[in-house]
Amino acid sequence: MSLFEIADIYFSHPDEYPLSTHIKNIAASFNDPTHKRAAAFHDLGKLNDIFQKNINNGGALPFHALEGAFFFLLYHNTPISTAGLTVIYQAVQMILNGLFPSHGTCISLLSFSTPSRIG
Repeated sequence: MSLFEIADIYFSHPDEYPLSTHIKNIAASFNDPTHKRAAAFHDLGKLNDIFQKNINNGGALPFHALEGAFFFLLYHNTPISTAGLTVIYQAVQMILNGLFPSHGTCISLLSFSTPSRIG
């Protein structure tokens, strides 16, 4: 299943494993259509330039899960408010820890507002 095309120049894991292949394989592992759609979005944060630069060079990888959750909600016309971000964060954390443990523990949303995260 693919909701959009991602060029094979973007990688999901070391050794140049294409992000598009990874997303299709994860989506295929689910029978439920909602889970298939969520899987299509779950690693969109890996399109981040820093993630792509470091994936095969051993550098630090930026947290990448919240971007996919954000775009999943936008795609489904879910209203997003500032107050709702905490709920989204908690839901993403529960989903990631249960369905996608390779994404690790979510970091604090407060860290996104620090100067080191801007730029």
